[in-house]
Amino acid sequence: MKKIISFLLITSCCFAQNQNNIWCFGDSAGIDFNSITATPIASGMRGRGGCTSVADSTGNLLFYSFTNATNNYSTRVFNSQHQLMANGDTIVGEAWYNDMVSIPKPNSNNLFYLFSMSETNIPTEGMWLSTIDMNANAGLGAVIQKNSRINNFRNADCVTAIQHGNGRDWWAFSKYSNTSGTQFNRTYTYLVTPDTIKPPIIQNFNNSTDVDVQRIIFRPDGNKMMQIN
Repeated sequence: MKKIISFLLITSCCFAQNQNNIWCFGDSAGIDFNSITATPIASGMRGRGGCTSVADSTGNLLFYSFTNATNNYSTRVFNSQHQLMANGDTIVGEAWYNDMVSIPKPNSNNLFYLFSMSETNIPTEGMWLSTIDMNANAGLGAVIQKNSRINNFRNADCVTAIQHGNGRDWWAFSKYSNTSGTQFNRTYTYLVTPDTIKPPIIQNFNNSTDVDVQRIIFRPDGNKMMQIN
């Protein structure tokens, strides 16, 4: 495994160089890290919880996602022009804090996966998958598939991902939460390969009682994982 970086409400995976250089978050906020001095920028964000931002290998913004808490908790994907991406609305989400993550599809230069989560909305509880194609719409991108259900149980607020040690595949993580949001004793780890998302590796731990808002981070060498409440 390799490393992951988390900051504020942003889930920022360790992509290739410069792909984390633009961060969009909060209410119309953003930061450009392409120069020595970080520069504030405006964005189309209207979110209060988790969000993702992805740039290309030269640091140019490709897309970002967030959940609009005033629009029936619909997760949205915006393009580099800070406009709604084609088919980028009505994605399942719930405006928690670590409730989504974007990763590149292994062995693809143009496809990205967005994992999003609904934690307490009973009809949509679980983790969901959408696919973004950056070759669509003359490079502005489109969501070509959305809302495929990965699991159907309540997840703790700590969805994240980390690159596999082989430098190609990815691991996506979710954690079981009971219906009262007080027990979190199973971690579900999904291997993402060029061909498929494999059934989860399920790890059971001693009964864990803590809060429902969590964050999972990794050591730089990827050998240890830590949960922060």
